[in-house]
Amino acid sequence: MQVRDLMTEEAIACGPDAPLSQIISQMREHRIHQMPVLGEGDKYHEKGEVIGVVTVNKIVTREFDPSNVFAKTVMTPTTKVSPDDTVERAVELILGANLRAIPVWDKGLVGMISEQDLMKAVVVGGMAKDAMKEAVTLEETEKVGKAKELLVQKNFSRVVITKEGRVTGVVGTLDLMKILEPGWQAYPAKASSPGQQGRGRGFKEKQQLDSVVIKNAVHSSPIVNPEEDLRKVVELLKENEEVIVQDSKIGIITPKDLLKMFLEAKEWSLVQIVGIDKEIDVMDVAMVHQKAADIVKHLSKSAELQTMKIAIKKHHKQGPKVKYSVKVELPSSLGTFIATQEHGKNDKSYSNLTTIVQRALDDLERQVRKKQEKFRKPDQGDLAAMRAAKEEGIGLRERKIRKRKTK
Repeated sequence: MQVRDLMTEEAIACGPDAPLSQIISQMREHRIHQMPVLGEGDKYHEKGEVIGVVTVNKIVTREFDPSNVFAKTVMTPTTKVSPDDTVERAVELILGANLRAIPVWDKGLVGMISEQDLMKAVVVGGMAKDAMKEAVTLEETEKVGKAKELLVQKNFSRVVITKEGRVTGVVGTLDLMKILEPGWQAYPAKASSPGQQGRGRGFKEKQQLDSVVIKNAVHSSPIVNPEEDLRKVVELLKENEEVIVQDSKIGIITPKDLLKMFLEAKEWSLVQIVGIDKEIDVMDVAMVHQKAADIVKHLSKSAELQTMKIAIKKHHKQGPKVKYSVKVELPSSLGTFIATQEHGKNDKSYSNLTTIVQRALDDLERQVRKKQEKFRKPDQGDLAAMRAAKEEGIGLRERKIRKRKTK
């Protein structure tokens, strides 16, 4: 499955001079945590190019006055994904960037792919208790300042709000933005006084965020028991930002929690190991799997790969030592690659299975790289055509320059 199959095509974006008040209103209306900023065209960026994103987290962290700040002041760099990229690649980028959504780019902004979009492709097994982490909680009588400290300074993504131990809602950074939105009580309109002349009718005086009672900023979330099937949790997360797990303790499951499980399961399925017996150390098997999975992930960026098969064969013992041979097979869009290795007569590391597997993996990777280079290398006819096109392009630019000078 590709990004194009899951992405939201109607991306809501803004220009670098968009006022923060407008951005906040749009973010809250559409319940989005990132808004891409499109350049207007300069010597560094083309018109319409994604030059950054405005994030809810940064707005809340800095407590900007929305009436006096613009997108270009608060935007941060962002990664982009292609519509042709795999779901796994999108998951890796979102988790790596620690964002809830990233732009989809194909000669222009064609959409956004979010955590909730990716829930449509997530397949995980188990129960809610297998994925949940203990929630950070606050009583509903606490002030927003306390929640903000946990969300921003302690780097939690959500705080569960309770009343006498019972869950009443959840507060996230998007909820705190409601307090920053123009027209809400934290930014009441105030007539200009002599000391405020020149700020215009739109001047807003900021009240302390810390003084607002937390129960005024919560949103509701579904609650399940610890034995709930994770497939049901996935369905709930397609429409909700989190799922609360309540029993003797209060837990929480977010889309990122399931995306991590999904990616780990995918990585494990990239490699199949056969020939393992009880004499092979469990840690050796785990290390072999990790080394192989890393190779497959790396090579998959430039070729379509199927499951790598590693066959381990144990030979006769030489005293306390065991001799192994290894065969690695990797079917791909470039063909099937096979590498074999075994311990030599003078090998001092007979019992070290990971060493012999690493040799085979190195050999296989060299084969793949060599084949890739062969496909990339243009023939002499292609090179001649490229040189002719380049020379023609240079001549065209020179003629345009000369034409402008004669005018």
